[in-house]
Amino acid sequence: MSKNRYSRKELYNVGAQPSYTGRNLDEIVFPLGGIGTGCISLGGWGQLRDFEIMNKPSKGYAIPNTFFTLKVKSDSGSSVTKILQGPAGGSFVGGGHNLGSSNDKNDGAQGLPHFRKAVFTGTFPTATLELEDPEVPLKVVLEAYNPFIPLNEKDSSIPVAVLVYSFENVSDKKVSATVYGNLTNVIGEKRRRRKNQRNQERQNSHGAIPFQHQGCP
Repeated sequence: MSKNRYSRKELYNVGAQPSYTGRNLDEIVFPLGGIGTGCISLGGWGQLRDFEIMNKPSKGYAIPNTFFTLKVKSDSGSSVTKILQGPAGGSFVGGGHNLGSSNDKNDGAQGLPHFRKAVFTGTFPTATLELEDPEVPLKVVLEAYNPFIPLNEKDSSIPVAVLVYSFENVSDKKVSATVYGNLTNVIGEKRRRRKNQRNQERQNSHGAIPFQHQGCP
């Protein structure tokens, strides 16, 4: 009779997960989204990619100009603006790079200023990304997670991906910070044979002009 090589305790033990940085981030893709609802993916340096939300597989598809940005201003009046991502990189996978394609253009903020250092740790259903930069007096932590609850398929199937940014002032000076997100509306993409319609009645007090497509809520 064979003898078990590992004890039950060893089999069920959960060890520390490795963290990745540098160009090791290039191949990381962390899925976000409810079960059976489609998903988007969080890349290793914090980029959003693989938007599979059109009822079909879309690996490699990235919605153009979709990212979060941080602006930090000190009491002296000087300010710095950075994309909330680590250094954009690439690999030898997928046509010589893995930045992802968006409408046949690489316009995912690769040319804009990024944080100098990123550290990624994946512990499904949660991913943690730590960002640091000598020009930014804040330590930034992104926690991204899925609505994944074991033995609860109803709530685990909520069509949502959660991104939570936290900021810590690591300087001895008072600073103000502004975070804003940018998301291109792809409902009216020409290649999908759809057209956005401006909704005058729903124009809100913040100056935003809502668009919608017939047949879409």
